[in-house]
Amino acid sequence: MTQLTDEQQEIANYKGNCLVVSAFAGTGKTFTLVEYAKANPNDRILYMAFNKAICDEAKAKFPSNVEVRTSHSIAYSRFGSKLRHKLKPNLRLTDITNALGVRDWALATQIRNRLNEFMGSEDKDFEIDYNKSELMHTAEGQRLIQEEEAKLEQVRGFWKRMIDPNDSFPCVHDTYPKLYQLSEPELDKYYDTVLFDEAQDANPVTSHIVLSQRCKKILVGDTHQQIYRFRGADNALHHPLLEEADRLYLTNSFRFGPKVADLANMILEVKGETLEVKGLGGDDEVIHEVDNRLNSDLTVLHRTRSGTIATAVSYMQSGKSVYWIGGIDAYGLNDLIDLFHLREGRHADIAQRQLLKDFPEYRFYLEAAEESGDPEMNSNIKILNDLDNVPLVARELRQNAVSNIRAADVIVSTAHRSKGLEWDTVVLYDDFPDLIDEGELAFDEKEIEDELNLLYVAATRAQQLLYVPKTIMANIRAVDLVQSRRGLEVTE
Repeated sequence: MTQLTDEQQEIANYKGNCLVVSAFAGTGKTFTLVEYAKANPNDRILYMAFNKAICDEAKAKFPSNVEVRTSHSIAYSRFGSKLRHKLKPNLRLTDITNALGVRDWALATQIRNRLNEFMGSEDKDFEIDYNKSELMHTAEGQRLIQEEEAKLEQVRGFWKRMIDPNDSFPCVHDTYPKLYQLSEPELDKYYDTVLFDEAQDANPVTSHIVLSQRCKKILVGDTHQQIYRFRGADNALHHPLLEEADRLYLTNSFRFGPKVADLANMILEVKGETLEVKGLGGDDEVIHEVDNRLNSDLTVLHRTRSGTIATAVSYMQSGKSVYWIGGIDAYGLNDLIDLFHLREGRHADIAQRQLLKDFPEYRFYLEAAEESGDPEMNSNIKILNDLDNVPLVARELRQNAVSNIRAADVIVSTAHRSKGLEWDTVVLYDDFPDLIDEGELAFDEKEIEDELNLLYVAATRAQQLLYVPKTIMANIRAVDLVQSRRGLEVTE
């Protein structure tokens, strides 16, 4: 039997009604939750996490008194199955412009953003974003309110179409969890305890489902691994309803040793964290110069999709076989090939004919990307500009890719996809953004925090050897200096 640390034992023995566990990277949070379940064999326990891969792994570890589900799978059985015939991975701008009957990309972007915000929120209805009372007494204010309410009615109309099984307008996989939350489910009728894992990346709709239950609740996560704010995640660990919750910590990491822990703590200190992660995983090393240990049997983590593709091309040209975390299809090569054919005017070669219906010419795609600011469209354009012959490169990448991770010389992934995984040797690719511009923060505070979180996640995937470019180290130190200077200015 594995010996529990004092921190883990205290969590396994917990007898209260609401607990928040802050667990640093590699500290055995799932193992600790399993020990809690074993210590309470007569309790009916629901283990919930957003990520399907995490749940699949957890199913093999928990005892029989625990049901392991994703929040989406719980909601699917009630609402998603009725909408399965019209489910799409995401809501496209062209879905909205086609329904509007006008190619107003700015309006379509506003409508899509509003729908996505609502589906990730705990709101019961669409609301105007500003305070009406401040504008009611002026003619201009009343006009603005009327315009906003007219737009809101449009958004409500699209929402009604999304949730109507008989309407052809598509819905997405965030639609049915929202419907489930609005139904005010009572999970406490079936479970004594809800274990909510990865709570730092929960969106408000999922947090509301969990926190509204009357049964015992244990939330586990790492604030510093919150990396999905751009998808609407809103760290449930600091929800106002948890102000009176008991709080415990897991600080002993068994994944890496003291060197990686030092780097992790450097990032944590810049973020204002007062606790430290302790590296108990054995000997490890952090290097900033490339050496012959980085030729093969390593994992390269990137900030961008374009960086991931560039690395795969480079190692392929060096005769190395590559494994793609999430599978090569997850990196949008098919979309890039079609877009290449659209740009070159080879319309007969476009496999996804909907692209041609939406954008009869490449200039229309460029126009939509510029006016909407859509990040995926603009990323596709950048990759297309970086590669000479996308179909040829994609074909060669597929031929070089291996499906067995053990057969790979090199593993590639974005930092986002690496979360929850670990490897002996990790390389951070130098495509993380500069956080300082002319001596000041290049982004707002939340964006800086998100980028530091992503660096923390990427760095703590390494078990033995971690390569961090000098530019990234300088980036972290520069943020620390700017924030320290700002702190001194405030105290003065």
